[in-house]
Amino acid sequence: MAMQQYLKRYAESEASCFDDLDGIKFNYDHLLCIPAYAESPGFLDQLIAQSKAHSVLIILVVNARADAPSTHITLTREIANHLKQKCPCLGQLADNMQLLKMTDTIDVLLVERCMPGYYLQGDDGVGLARKIACDIACRLITQGRIKSRWIHSTDADAILPADYFSITTALDSTKTSAAVYPFRHTPHADENVQQAQTLYDLCMDYYVAGLKWAGSSWAYHTIGSTLLINAEHYAQVRGFPKRQAGEDFYLLNKLAKIGSIVTLNSTPIALASRLSDRVPFGTGPALNKIIAMESPLEEFLFYHPQCFVYLKSWLAFVRTLQAGKNIALSTDIIEQFVLANEEYTDVDSQLLMKCLESLGTSKALAHAFSHSKSDAVLERHIQNWFDGFITLKFIHWIRDNCLPSLPVGTIKPIQHEKNLPFLSCLGFEDYAPAPPA
Repeated sequence: MAMQQYLKRYAESEASCFDDLDGIKFNYDHLLCIPAYAESPGFLDQLIAQSKAHSVLIILVVNARADAPSTHITLTREIANHLKQKCPCLGQLADNMQLLKMTDTIDVLLVERCMPGYYLQGDDGVGLARKIACDIACRLITQGRIKSRWIHSTDADAILPADYFSITTALDSTKTSAAVYPFRHTPHADENVQQAQTLYDLCMDYYVAGLKWAGSSWAYHTIGSTLLINAEHYAQVRGFPKRQAGEDFYLLNKLAKIGSIVTLNSTPIALASRLSDRVPFGTGPALNKIIAMESPLEEFLFYHPQCFVYLKSWLAFVRTLQAGKNIALSTDIIEQFVLANEEYTDVDSQLLMKCLESLGTSKALAHAFSHSKSDAVLERHIQNWFDGFITLKFIHWIRDNCLPSLPVGTIKPIQHEKNLPFLSCLGFEDYAPAPPA
């Protein structure tokens, strides 16, 4: 029911082109959705090299905004032209959409949103390109034209491992709303780019490890090129936000509220280490900023490890509120909790209370308690409010008001001083200051 309503009310127009296929056949094992903007025309050649064991439909949305740099628009159109020249056409579905034969086992559904009449509009960006691809995927899955009900999402800079598609068979589609593939960035020949990528990867891993140690339900990477999405759950949350960046974070934030997010134990996806200015924020722009620093090891900052101690104390404390059916929130009861738990002795109760007040926590708790008829419903209400976005705001408030971020070389000594185990296997020891002679 949710899928039919989604396709009828919220899906992009491209998804409506598959009711009358006029002899065009769609019959595949798996789907792979890719947005492409200002990429090398032949990028699919390396990406699909590992996909010979399955029949795969790649839904490729080549996209650009009318206000994009002319060089980027030209590059994007060259992707479409390259494919149309290289691959036989199996059928035209719309003026901007055709099915192409890539290999014996792989076809490409080319969707062109990079020309007059089809440019992305307004504030739309890569999120809309992903949404178009995934909406088409939902339509084909619903029609029984795809065997798997999982939607794979990746990017043009990815090289997929041999077990990329087979790993899905072990997932419980009734409980899992999405999964995240492990990834690694390939080494870069430029030492400055490589250092920037290493620092940024360490920063991402550090944040996820800190959340996991603190007991957060939102401890997973949010990278659009590593996603595996349950089609039914995708429809329930109305698909990808159409944003110019961050669409992966916000989709997973919605999906985590209706199912579990699983980190897969598979061979990592290989992602290119590269600079980029194609989106407002993300890996490419972050690398640009790091490289522009005079001394990245001193200027690129990491959250203070104690931020995660504050988060852990709050998540533990809120469980005591749930167990005691107590919606009252005050500095006094926080202090009582902190004093009773030795691992939180460094937590400032007044500061934590101010942080919670800034987030509107008392109002959220009151709403959760008043709308919950059982402990399970109460827990879900609180968890869904204190989601990945609120968690990030919590960390940022502590950073801005108490524990400023630190350069990489200062993290390792804090691990030894404060005994924070989540730091032990992240590679901070590579940057620790040398012991005195």
